[in-house]
Amino acid sequence: MYKKRLVAKGFHQRPGWDYSTMFSPVVKLVTMRLVLALVVSSSWCIRQLDINNAFLQGTLHEDVYMAQLPGFVSKEHPTHVCKLKKAIYGLKQAPRAWYTELRTFLIHIGFVNSIADASLFIFKSGLDVIYLLVYVDDIIITGSPQQQVLQVIQQLTTRFSLKDLGNLSYFLGVEVDPHPQGLFLSQRKYILDILSRAQMAESNTVSTPMCATTTLTKYSGEGLVSPTKYRTLIGSLQYLSFTQPDVAFTVNRLSQFMHAPIIAHWNAIKRLLKYLAGTMHHGIVVHKSSPFILHGYSDANWAGDKDDYASPITWHSREPSRATQFIMGLITSSMNLTKATPDMKTHMDSRGLLCPLPAKATAKVSKIHATTSLKGADAMAVSPTWVVKSLSSARMRAKTGKAVMEKKTPMKMC
Repeated sequence: MYKKRLVAKGFHQRPGWDYSTMFSPVVKLVTMRLVLALVVSSSWCIRQLDINNAFLQGTLHEDVYMAQLPGFVSKEHPTHVCKLKKAIYGLKQAPRAWYTELRTFLIHIGFVNSIADASLFIFKSGLDVIYLLVYVDDIIITGSPQQQVLQVIQQLTTRFSLKDLGNLSYFLGVEVDPHPQGLFLSQRKYILDILSRAQMAESNTVSTPMCATTTLTKYSGEGLVSPTKYRTLIGSLQYLSFTQPDVAFTVNRLSQFMHAPIIAHWNAIKRLLKYLAGTMHHGIVVHKSSPFILHGYSDANWAGDKDDYASPITWHSREPSRATQFIMGLITSSMNLTKATPDMKTHMDSRGLLCPLPAKATAKVSKIHATTSLKGADAMAVSPTWVVKSLSSARMRAKTGKAVMEKKTPMKMC
């Protein structure tokens, strides 16, 4: 049996003329990890919903016209065109229209859209708290009490066509299995799919994801003839840090060469795939007994990057700009703190997700681990003091790669 679906030729749409902005709701992995920790520590139920034909349920707020379908051209008006009232698959506006439709309904029934993550909606009424996460047409809903969660599901069913898939078992390539101590999270199927696409399902295994004696640089070899496969694999590997944090640094490092990968980078990604072939059954356990404290880690490795002698201390797919401003609107003259900004922002966003919880549950939820040179960043998060380091010393260290003794001057924040 085959399904037929009306699809627009969205590749003909011109930005700025046929559409202005595109947006697809994608929940952050940090948010997903935090919500799962809440589920385990609070013994909440967690359900998964699937929206049927999600993009067809969005309402268009701009004029969009489409030619009549071949074989269904009106005999009376063969030159007329169709004006779309609802979004259809293929339109650039379809994901945004669906998200707007869902967001409007959730806000109408009492949810609040999280500032930290646009794909997270929070409902709070007295002691009742419900978290709802959206990933395109997949929805995860959890909270307490269970009757309130089921009531929200019923409201969604009344408004949208959806399927209740029951308790969460598989989401974004993550397998969620019950465990005596909580939940076991793994990505075996996802890794198998990556290895199959890379034709390395039967490859030999290695014990480490990256060679410790090899230094990867941008211009140390011959470029790849076709970098498409390299970029595709890196994009797929980004999601593995959810259950395998041991590959996060390697994936981050290889992501920095996506614009012009060379043969050495390709060999490094093959080694990473061999490591994954031997550890695909590994995962993480979210323990019920673990203390509910957010841990943030920052490290400064001055002159560790042999291309620009910078310090990429945050594990993101791109390095933060040298002109990045510190959160809370402060501009720091310390290169260490400037580089730590994404870590601090993620940390504060995570704290914001816990605001709806009772005060006693969030009385002590933060702990930042930093190297000696980042103690100023640590102090910034827990007390109204911060440390300014000499710019001349920072520049000297960046150029020479040698440690420089610096005098730290404590200052009070306004």
